[in-house]
Amino acid sequence: MNVARLFLGKSSGATLTTVRSVRSEVVRTWEELYANTAALAGNLRDLGVRAGERILILSTSRVEVIECVLAAFSIGAAAMPVGPTMGRATLEGIVRRMRPACCMFEDFPDPEVAQALDETTRLMVSLNAIKDAAAPRAHAYGDLIRTGSRTLAFPSFSDEHPALITHSSGSSGAPKAVVMTHGSLVRFFEYHDLVWRQYADSSDSLVASSAMVTGMPLNHFAGIAISLQGILSGRASYMMSFFVPRVYLHLIERTQCAAMLLAPSLYRRLLDDSYLQDMDRSALRCCILGGEPCPPDLIRRIEVAFGVPAVIAYSMTECLSGIGHSRREIFAQSVKPGSCGRQLFGEVSLRDTDGALRDDFGELWVRNGTVHPCYLEPEMNEARLRDGWFRTGDLFVRDADGNFFHRGRVDDMFICNGKNIYPLEMELLLQQHPGVEAACAAPVTSQHKGTIPAVLVVASRPLTSRDVQEHFRRNGPIHTLPQVVMFVDALPLLGSGKVDRRQAASLLQSRHDSQREQVATKRS
Repeated sequence: MNVARLFLGKSSGATLTTVRSVRSEVVRTWEELYANTAALAGNLRDLGVRAGERILILSTSRVEVIECVLAAFSIGAAAMPVGPTMGRATLEGIVRRMRPACCMFEDFPDPEVAQALDETTRLMVSLNAIKDAAAPRAHAYGDLIRTGSRTLAFPSFSDEHPALITHSSGSSGAPKAVVMTHGSLVRFFEYHDLVWRQYADSSDSLVASSAMVTGMPLNHFAGIAISLQGILSGRASYMMSFFVPRVYLHLIERTQCAAMLLAPSLYRRLLDDSYLQDMDRSALRCCILGGEPCPPDLIRRIEVAFGVPAVIAYSMTECLSGIGHSRREIFAQSVKPGSCGRQLFGEVSLRDTDGALRDDFGELWVRNGTVHPCYLEPEMNEARLRDGWFRTGDLFVRDADGNFFHRGRVDDMFICNGKNIYPLEMELLLQQHPGVEAACAAPVTSQHKGTIPAVLVVASRPLTSRDVQEHFRRNGPIHTLPQVVMFVDALPLLGSGKVDRRQAASLLQSRHDSQREQVATKRS
């Protein structure tokens, strides 16, 4: 098996386009994509990259990243796309841990990362068209795709042979390596196609004509998956080097995209852009929200602004969840507000902390064809996999009709005065306040009170801490009343657009400590 054959084994007529700014684009036809991938794969092999080795791809989103990934698939190397915004310490740690044989880079790395590469990497390739003066020993990508074979080989590898390694931070900010093999990728795209077909109002409109547009970076699996899905289904795929709301809206309009997929925090940025009032939305059929919880009020705002159904999608880097909305529900507008859908394929169950089945609330476990031992660390696979079931670490409520509602992470839950507190429940409650745009809840450690609830708040109108606390007194359990309230202009985000809960907790802890010091100073 060679997963590259899935995308390049036969002509699909797809195109790939990088949008770098309003006026700058790089376009590849399927024929150009095939020829470049073939030349690159042959040259990488000739330069000593072997099956089983790792290729680090350090770049923003651009078509060359997809060519690098496909070339790695072809020769049996494992592609590792990473984003330059991950931070020096994180990148250095990835290099030292993963020890790539080859590094392909957009901009020459910081000295500390470059030193780590010198210790582990035999081959450097600059993704620029010509040689990079900052990296004299690096080969130029343009040279590697202009010379060599134009015929792509598809040597066979086992189902378990590594093909793609992504570093998923989730909501904690701590990257974990997730490995997709040749076999797991083939199975993933079989089911991924089934999921994407639900977002079309006819059986072939999404597959045959609608462009795939992603605002998510290619170092996240969702960004790569959407781009590769476009190739697989013969459609144009567009990616943005950087997310700029107005550029994204222009792109949706120009490509006549049928289905948008973004994190809720990025939809908020679109809603603030004045061009939204004038754009042509006639081809748009659905707005999909994923990657983080979404309050009902934001869903309503999106539906009003874009004039189409807005639905929540839930999945993971490790595997597909098997939960989703059917096409009939979406376009009959019968999706329950806040629901992630019902069981579409495979098996799903809710479990308590001991793994016993629960009917209406618990951790979601899934078992389907996309579940596999996906972590490098055996202990992580042992902890998260049991008898073919994947423990998602996410808490869900299931109603009588089988609809699933996300209620946060198992490890986000904290205990205050003997009561379980779920941050997402606090956030959803607070976002019912008409003056709250967004919120993130987290525990704070108090010297005298122990663990106490706290919230970061983005306000849409002037609010005070007392206003926030009074809202909780009137509408929520008293044990969830936040003891620390901090107002910010925007919630801290990870590169994927998810809220950075680790940074939010750090900010709230600093605010609490600062307030305590001020009180102590006044008393003295």
